[in-house]
Amino acid sequence: MEDTEPVHEQPRACGTGVGPQERGRHSCLLLSQFESGFWHFPPFLNNLCIPDSVRDGLAYRGRVFLELITEIKFHQDSTIKDLSHEVTRIEKHQNRQKYGLCVIFLSCTMMPNFKDLIQFEVSIGHYGNKMDLNYKPLVSSTQYSPVIHDGNIYHYVPWYDTKPVVAVTSNWEDISFRMNCLNLLHFTRDRLKVNLDILKSIRNPKDPALLHQWEKLLRELAEDCKHPLPCMTDQPKATSLDRKRWQLRSLLLKELAQKAKQAKPRDMVATGEDWLYRLNAVLPEPQMGLPDVMIWLLAKEQRVAYAQVPAHSVLFSPAGDLHSGRLCGKIQTLFLQVGIRVLRGGQGPEMPPGEVLNSQDPIL
Repeated sequence: MEDTEPVHEQPRACGTGVGPQERGRHSCLLLSQFESGFWHFPPFLNNLCIPDSVRDGLAYRGRVFLELITEIKFHQDSTIKDLSHEVTRIEKHQNRQKYGLCVIFLSCTMMPNFKDLIQFEVSIGHYGNKMDLNYKPLVSSTQYSPVIHDGNIYHYVPWYDTKPVVAVTSNWEDISFRMNCLNLLHFTRDRLKVNLDILKSIRNPKDPALLHQWEKLLRELAEDCKHPLPCMTDQPKATSLDRKRWQLRSLLLKELAQKAKQAKPRDMVATGEDWLYRLNAVLPEPQMGLPDVMIWLLAKEQRVAYAQVPAHSVLFSPAGDLHSGRLCGKIQTLFLQVGIRVLRGGQGPEMPPGEVLNSQDPIL
């Protein structure tokens, strides 16, 4: 199956579905709308034995290009709209650019005792998946390596001075304007969360450090909220949903910056948690066209563990560090989620190639 499958008949749902949006003291109702864009296919659920990891979307199933609009009508409209004149409008979404992902494995420790050789595979969508023969093979997997006992209770991979490097080249739409905005919001949210966690750790209300940390939280929040989000009004590839969400996010940042200047040193934790909650509410991005980066641990050509990294968190942006992903170009320690078959000591049903039996227990 091709990675993208354009849908020429754009579904339009008629109904009365609306959702409240709070802006300051005013409330308004917005119709649900998803202008031309890509949606990821959910995994197939016709087999009840499908692993939880596949149900959660770890197995990439492709995307569909569609437009969804909700309208309020008082009578049934059976008219079929001619969409031929809209071809030019949606063609701008089909232009792709090349993305390069390079991963260097520095060490692999605290591993269980694998009797067989293991290797790691990096993929994004279908790209890099060596078990998908429909795509050109890439240098997306490390060499096979044994695991060696570390003298205690765990094992490690003997890479020593020879660090494996994998490179995955893929082609996706240019949604940098959307990812820049998302990464800037994540930076603001993450710094607020760090300051709030430090504030919570100060148990003594008479501790002078409490007021100092509160002032630091307010100062940095006001500073972060002053960074303007990338404007969507003059972005030709932005959809109506992009522009509405940009307005909502910009209003929230402006309001938080004002509140940070006027905040008093009372109910500090509750106030900070309320601000964090409101930032988290505008973070989800429904038009995420890039699938997550998957790092798989393979043994006997079976996927036994994985780590899932959001694509925006490793994306580089020429606009600067604030617009780049927080993991871009940085060393990161990842904990793998291990499959049930590994936890049972090799007992359990056989795992088909390309799928993994999921567990919530990480490899520690």
